[in-house]
Amino acid sequence: MIDRVWLPLTAALLLSCSTLHAQPAGPHGFGPAQPRAPMMGPSRSSAGREAAAAVSAGLDKLFEFMRSDEVPNQLQTAAFLDREIAPYFDFDYMAEFVAGPDWARMTPAQHTALAAQLESRMLGGLTGQLLKFRDQKVRFLRPRPGKRGSIDVQVGLASPGAPPARYVFRLYSTKEGWKIFDVLAEGRSLLAFYREAFERLTGDRRTLG
Repeated sequence: MIDRVWLPLTAALLLSCSTLHAQPAGPHGFGPAQPRAPMMGPSRSSAGREAAAAVSAGLDKLFEFMRSDEVPNQLQTAAFLDREIAPYFDFDYMAEFVAGPDWARMTPAQHTALAAQLESRMLGGLTGQLLKFRDQKVRFLRPRPGKRGSIDVQVGLASPGAPPARYVFRLYSTKEGWKIFDVLAEGRSLLAFYREAFERLTGDRRTLG
């Protein structure tokens, strides 16, 4: 189940969003259901190669860090993920999607706090799962085109004595290069999982309030 693969959202995710200021509804409504419009330019085949190269570069950095002879402490790991791995993701987009209709009622500070919480939990969960595959080679399957110019990069991982795992990194093109806006584990969307968790928590908060 996906809750065994990824760290679930906790009340801390809403700590900075517990007080939502009333503001007019924004143009995004429930948040963008699809990635923002991609930058035009690369053909479908070259786009797939570029997106896969971005995922490969990020995984190479992550595995190299995890294979270090000196075991990093928690602070060193967090600093590395923020500096080297987070730039491959669009956590601002993810936060907007996860917050849904609450996004328009949140302050800029709350937007930033939610994106930071998502970054910490997503990268922490991903790193924890990939640790078991750090001595294995990564197998990239052929990238597949997604909606509105996005690309799905499929990655297969295997470990002796354990069933193989497959992740799908979903990316779209930006001015800063290809960015990951969702990850699929066991066929389920991580972004949708956090969105559902956020809706449950905000619903419970409103009921108690």
